[in-house]
Amino acid sequence: AARHRLPSDRPLWVPKPLRMRGGGALAGIPDLATALAQQVCGDAAAQLLQAMPEEQPVRYASGSPVALLPFGVSQHHIVGEADEIVPSSYLEGYVAEAEAAGDAVQLTIVPEAAHFELVVPGTGAFETVKTAVFQQLLAG
Repeated sequence: AARHRLPSDRPLWVPKPLRMRGGGALAGIPDLATALAQQVCGDAAAQLLQAMPEEQPVRYASGSPVALLPFGVSQHHIVGEADEIVPSSYLEGYVAEAEAAGDAVQLTIVPEAAHFELVVPGTGAFETVKTAVFQQLLAG
């Protein structure tokens, strides 16, 4: 949803990115450097970008949505209350930054759900996700 904010000298830049009406994530990691520092999802950010932030700051800036705020579209993030891989407190920090930048952001913390319940059909957490997706689709 923020690709239109990338500087033209970045590897992920394209001249006419698909324009999004909104975006969201399930236990997302929108700030890769902070995630690494807090061990959110272990060292997945460093593995993904094949470097530490100080070694490849452009990669981290290009791949971290927080560096591209404001998006100019609504965002909805969903995380389980019992998620130990991506804690809700981590996402609360991102949501505060996104709101401070002027974006409309919603954070849903699903009670009693851990990391994977969000994508398991038949769980209450999955129903929460499904409802959020349909609301986002119908909002435009």
